[in-house]
Amino acid sequence: MQTRNRTKPSFRNKRAFYRCIDTLPQGAKWICEPFEITGDERDENGELRREVLHLWKRNPVECIRELIGNPAFRKKMQYVPEKVYEDRDGNVRVFDEMWTGDWWWNLQVSTSYLIPETCLPLCCRNFCQEELLLLR
Repeated sequence: MQTRNRTKPSFRNKRAFYRCIDTLPQGAKWICEPFEITGDERDENGELRREVLHLWKRNPVECIRELIGNPAFRKKMQYVPEKVYEDRDGNVRVFDEMWTGDWWWNLQVSTSYLIPETCLPLCCRNFCQEELLLLR
């Protein structure tokens, strides 16, 4: 009771809290894939023990689309490589994000890394039209 009085939540009970959660954007759908494994221990009948496990997963392409399409990240996304230096003379290079590394820089100027048209949906064509035009 003390916590509720101090924090003043916008819900009165857990059912109302769950209703608030259900109004949030859903994102990529979770999929449960059960599978059976055989262990190395034996049961009382001398048979190897078996157990059903549940693998929860999401489609990575849908996750990428969700992240790139989220307006909250719009100003945080970087599509162009950049060489960042710690000093003004450019002697001490900073490597702290993928876009500051040499691989991404070399990828942008190399013809051996051309992205085929079939891979463009992975790059979320609907969300970053201007950036993808640079790839063609």
